[in-house]
Amino acid sequence: MNMNRTANRNRNTRSGLSYVYVSYVSINNNGYVAVIDPTTDQIIKRISAGYNPTAMCLSPSGDKLYVADGLANMVYVYSTDTFNLIGSVPVDNKPVAILVEPSGKKSLCSQLWKSLPDDLMPLLLVSLEIFIL
Repeated sequence: MNMNRTANRNRNTRSGLSYVYVSYVSINNNGYVAVIDPTTDQIIKRISAGYNPTAMCLSPSGDKLYVADGLANMVYVYSTDTFNLIGSVPVDNKPVAILVEPSGKKSLCSQLWKSLPDDLMPLLLVSLEIFIL
């Protein structure tokens, strides 16, 4: 498995299919995103992604991958051309969902509500934070 290959300029495989991104946490409590080529079912890159990568989304143009880290309270932004980190944004409390609006100018991050009593936590009430990167 060649872990050093990078995506081509249009962020797709040679056959035109989009790469698949899967987040996971290793046994050492490090978070990663695996970049998978769906034509070969091979991991072509592992991206270090904080401690607990949860939600992910692509920008509308497909040039950025947004990864929310529920332990670090951060959203990391990676280039899908190089798979390098291009920025990070601190968020308030345990991001659980993320999206980028269609113009690509604003991102929305849904988070666990930080002031809920423990017995209400299963309700997963969320707050919303907007950021620009």
